Amino acid sequence: MRQIDIGIIGLGFIGGSLAKALHEKLGCRNIVAVDADPRAIELALKEGTITDGFTALCGRIYSSGILFICTPVSQAIGYIRDLAGHIPESCVITDVCSTKEEITRYVEAMPKPPCFIGGHPMAGAEKSGYASSNAHLFENAWYVLTPCTGASPEALGTLAGIVKGIGGIPVIMSAREHDRVTGSISHLPHIAAAALVNLVVDLDSSSGEMRTLAAGGFRDITRIASSNPALWGNIVTSNKTQILELMTHYRQILDDFAESLEKNDNGAIVRFFSDARQYRDSLE
Repeated sequence: MRQIDIGIIGLGFIGGSLAKALHEKLGCRNIVAVDADPRAIELALKEGTITDGFTALCGRIYSSGILFICTPVSQAIGYIRDLAGHIPESCVITDVCSTKEEITRYVEAMPKPPCFIGGHPMAGAEKSGYASSNAHLFENAWYVLTPCTGASPEALGTLAGIVKGIGGIPVIMSAREHDRVTGSISHLPHIAAAALVNLVVDLDSSSGEMRTLAAGGFRDITRIASSNPALWGNIVTSNKTQILELMTHYRQILDDFAESLEKNDNGAIVRFFSDARQYRDSLE
């Protein structure tokens, strides 16, 4: 890949992994980062992952050819607003946020919208911070791209090439479709996992039998409840419309199962588990 000046805003787990992947897999040697935590900047500089680092936006970031914003969506919108008027028209801005429609609406409503291509690497962990980041995070992971109307085919091709270069698999879709899909396979499952944990919290006795006996199955299904609460609060708020519709459908499924159970409808109960197993076993 030809050398492009890369800017990364937010040097946490995803931003740090991105910087390491760009450096190690694509040989990028001009990566400038911005992060409010000077310790993250210092560590990235010490490891040689980035060329330079700052705790606020500055001229070095403004001159980037591609800018990755690796923050929650509310902060990402603020950065896009602050970048407007400072970056060249040729600069491609992308993000790694878990929702896409809110940020896309904001960009397309700007008087002079930048070249923005939403991005969402479908990879992560219950970890946070630059110290936990790694260059292999994106290998064989779907990486969704949601271009705004002003993004050129050339810009989309360049970004898709970078995704492939760090090991990801680019998938192009609309912002609305992205939020519907991720609401179903990611956001609602996080809510369900947290709800199951909170159910046990409410029902456990003072001696904690449930906590003591919570083993493989419960731990597996609730693993994602250990994710960052502030981050997930931001995500579900940003995707509120889709999630509320999905929760209505989810409640109906539970209500239908409860009715089958009340009626001792063994056929319906078995079909409930059988249909779920068949679909789950078909996942790659």
